[in-house]
Amino acid sequence: ARAWLAPLLTALLCAAGLAWWRSADTLPPLADEAENLRACLRWQSLLDAPLRERPRLVARRLASDSPPFLFAAAGPLRACGRGARAAVNAAFSALLIASVFGIGEALYGEKTGAAACALAASYPLALCLPRYFLPWTAATALAAATVYSALRAERSRRLSWHLAMGLAFGAGTLSSVLFPLFALPPIACIFFAPRRTLRYRGPAARRSCMLAAAAAAAAAVAGPWCTLHAGGWRFAFTRPSPAGLLRFASHILDSALFIPMAALFLAGLASTAARRRAEPSLLAWFFAPLLGLGLFGVSDPRLFAPALPAAALITAAGIAMIGHRAARAGLAAAAALFCVLNAAALSIRLPGGPIDLSIPIGRGGARAAFARSIISAGEMGPPRRENWRLDEIMRDIAGEAGAGTVPLGWVIAPHPRFNRSTILYSIEAAGCPAAEAPLRDAELILIRLVTDAQRTELRRLTEPWLRLDRLAAYPLPDGSRAELDRAWLTRRRGYRARDLQRDTGETAIADTEASTGWARYADRNSSPPGALLKGPGHALDPGDYRLAVRMRCSGAKPGVPLARIEARAGGALLASLDLAPPAGVETIGYRQVGLEFSMPRRGPFDALVIHTGNADLWIDTVSIEPRVR
Repeated sequence: ARAWLAPLLTALLCAAGLAWWRSADTLPPLADEAENLRACLRWQSLLDAPLRERPRLVARRLASDSPPFLFAAAGPLRACGRGARAAVNAAFSALLIASVFGIGEALYGEKTGAAACALAASYPLALCLPRYFLPWTAATALAAATVYSALRAERSRRLSWHLAMGLAFGAGTLSSVLFPLFALPPIACIFFAPRRTLRYRGPAARRSCMLAAAAAAAAAVAGPWCTLHAGGWRFAFTRPSPAGLLRFASHILDSALFIPMAALFLAGLASTAARRRAEPSLLAWFFAPLLGLGLFGVSDPRLFAPALPAAALITAAGIAMIGHRAARAGLAAAAALFCVLNAAALSIRLPGGPIDLSIPIGRGGARAAFARSIISAGEMGPPRRENWRLDEIMRDIAGEAGAGTVPLGWVIAPHPRFNRSTILYSIEAAGCPAAEAPLRDAELILIRLVTDAQRTELRRLTEPWLRLDRLAAYPLPDGSRAELDRAWLTRRRGYRARDLQRDTGETAIADTEASTGWARYADRNSSPPGALLKGPGHALDPGDYRLAVRMRCSGAKPGVPLARIEARAGGALLASLDLAPPAGVETIGYRQVGLEFSMPRRGPFDALVIHTGNADLWIDTVSIEPRVR
């Protein structure tokens, strides 16, 4: 029982640090974290559905979501706020620490296991990931749990450890599509390597049956999702490149380990190799993913997190094997010192500024860090009390929406804490009555621009047809400013007829008389009656408008309608006009035909030009403009 005091104390310290960090940090989620939180909200919504509908809804979620284990695990918490996210990640951290201790104890003894679990929890990437709602926290813990279960299963006659290994492997696959790259190499070494530290010498048939049971358990957990997404696996890797291996190794050095921890790892690796006690499963666990991810051009060091427990075990085992007492004590003290330094650098923001003890390596700005308060993967680092005003923006949007749902668009220079994903998560988490919409259909527009070129582009987009009335302005912590504006349609909007939908006639035909050089055409002999043009289908605000269609005809019969123009909103007819040539006229050149109508409420609008089959018709352009009383 006393052996478990070290991992228990480590787990408690990690949980306390995580709780403190969550309470001290007020930043909105990062972009990928926000997408994960949105997926978690979708899984939580399944609990509100009738029981008979849940299997169908779960199947739909499995077909549409990324690996869902993290979201499904957090779903029953009903509210994935900061406290709930901290609780989920604290549980995964405890699983990681317990599994690493168990592996170290089984392979090298209790002291090595205790040192390894402390190292595994103090690597820079391992310190940062549990503070965010990201799948690699779960994948790292499940990788360690899978290897530990495999070690226990390899030397025991019990089926339970084989099933635990299969379940952990299946859950890990549901956390990351790359999980098999981390778990399969050590499992293969444990069960099939010619030189194994532990071995169960039972009957081969019994072993085969237990391994088959483990595979069946993994397939039962991960099989449904993997079957639905089998086609996406080919996009996980690109063409291999040896240069990518060096680049990825520099990323690992820069943000996953830092130089001192990497040096300690190399010392431990050399020590175990010199004494011929290097465990093949640990080497495969660390180097197979490093080789695979590097060769195939992966650049995100967070993907390497499930291999960090192997680095901790190799480091702790190698230091413990050093025969020279002073050297062993010195390396152990250095490991403890840098564990504390990593925790401080990534948890405390000093008044004098961030810690950045790093040196440049190679090209492209890569740096190798001794310690750094912000690591290169995103903006992970010490807690920051910054108000990005998203709660206030959501309240203002809800106040403008009234009883309905307001179409919301945005033109923003993205920031890690202020981007499309964080805005959408804020809308969904707050229950804000807003829905994402393109600019042309938006009633409210959120703007954050930081350069003159971006402001010029916004003016270019809005000047032809939009007027923006500012409702509120929000100073942001980075010195920029966000604005919430109401959009009004104030000028004429024009469309080429050939770009709109149709039910009859030719998509486009060259016409030298048309202003665009092309026209939508219907022949009276070969084109059946129907809508020669319909659209544009975007929303219009309430008000009075004039629809103008530029068209010409030939071969018309006097007094017989050759076309009908309709203005419709949501399928309801607002106004219509029948066109018939005057007596003695068979051909009419291009001219504007106007139809006035009123929109009673905001909604989608369609103009229809219906061909009757009594004349040849050419349509050049369609325009909509407000009528000012």
